[in-house]
Amino acid sequence: MHLITGNITGSSDINAHNWLHNLRLDYNIPLGLKAGVEMTWCHSPEWQHTASTLPTGKLDYEMENDQLINRWKFYLSGEQDLGSGWSVNYGSHYTLGINRSRQNYVEVKAGTKPDDMTVRQKETQLDFYVGESKAFSSKLSAEASLEAEYYHNSIWNEWKLYPTFSLTWQPAQGHMIQLGLSTDCNYPSYWALTNFITYTNGGYNEITGNPDLRPSTTTQLQLVYLFHNKYQFVAWWENIDNYFAQTPYMRHDRLAVSYKNFDFQQQGGIQIGIPVTVGKWLNSRLSLLGIWQREKNSHFYDIPLDRHIIWGMINLRNGFTVSSKPDISLSVDGMIRSKAIQATYDLPSSGNLDLAARWNFLNRKATLKLYCNDLLETNGINPYINYMGQNLRMEFSRYREVGVSFTYRFGGYKETKHEEVDKGRFGR
Repeated sequence: MHLITGNITGSSDINAHNWLHNLRLDYNIPLGLKAGVEMTWCHSPEWQHTASTLPTGKLDYEMENDQLINRWKFYLSGEQDLGSGWSVNYGSHYTLGINRSRQNYVEVKAGTKPDDMTVRQKETQLDFYVGESKAFSSKLSAEASLEAEYYHNSIWNEWKLYPTFSLTWQPAQGHMIQLGLSTDCNYPSYWALTNFITYTNGGYNEITGNPDLRPSTTTQLQLVYLFHNKYQFVAWWENIDNYFAQTPYMRHDRLAVSYKNFDFQQQGGIQIGIPVTVGKWLNSRLSLLGIWQREKNSHFYDIPLDRHIIWGMINLRNGFTVSSKPDISLSVDGMIRSKAIQATYDLPSSGNLDLAARWNFLNRKATLKLYCNDLLETNGINPYINYMGQNLRMEFSRYREVGVSFTYRFGGYKETKHEEVDKGRFGR
């Protein structure tokens, strides 16, 4: 039960369940080929009761949201050694997803009853890829690949190309320079692709779905330099087309905040990693990060946005060896981040200080740990919006976490690793 007080008073109660079933079959074929099929079934029913009093009237309704996803994946892949330092990998994937979702208002005691809605969305993805790698010498190697993907749903129907490239040069022992280009695709959740409206905070917040959302494409160019196997320098440029993220808009026609996805983000950054070792008692690592960030959306209601900022972060991790016998160590980790942005949000600066003490015993099979996270209670932030007549402030509590943990490792035990089920698109 969630209670709301202030200019809006009321309560909201949500009861949700999730069922996920996944079945996968892999088969190794001679000549270095692999084939497989995977079936995923996800059912997420939700019941919600909201009763609130707003300055503009009252709301009192019961609502049922229901999402049912059936997804099939088929794949075929292969890898061959061509000799003379050349190797090639290739394959194809086919995915069929069917989203059956509905939003029904079971009972409305106060307020205008919104329309009940049911959707059935079908999408298909088909891709082909081929990649090659070549070791020119013990110092120089390269990898390259190209993927062609076809994406189809009721609105979008298009082909896209995703190239990747990596060139690695080791001029001397302990030194490495790597230049890489990568492209990737990210898909919005199935629920975000419906035209449903989800209400929170007593009906004041409205999260609006967007069936027009397209998969985002991330392109990144990165340069890495490793010096003496210790000092690391990384510079990169990243562009995300069709970038989607939720940001609020305070409506002019009624007391409500609408959330709608938008697109466009660019980043350029530099990161430096510096290790510091003093004898056997101190092992530290300093990380410096600087980022230029730009976010743009020319179709965000009546306030198109184009914002950019330069922000930075300093991270210092320290490990102190108090004693080798007994095995006792301390860690002191800290972080400071300057002001940043996210769409129309301003994100204030933040930082944290974490402390921990560890005692390893019984031949390092047992570990006793005492810790305190966010000692100064400065890690949390209160985001706010003050942009083009929009004014919104959020306040969150900050807590210092203190605890103790005990771990015992049984000899010879190794956890069996299984490939995780891709659940990234099932949430609301």
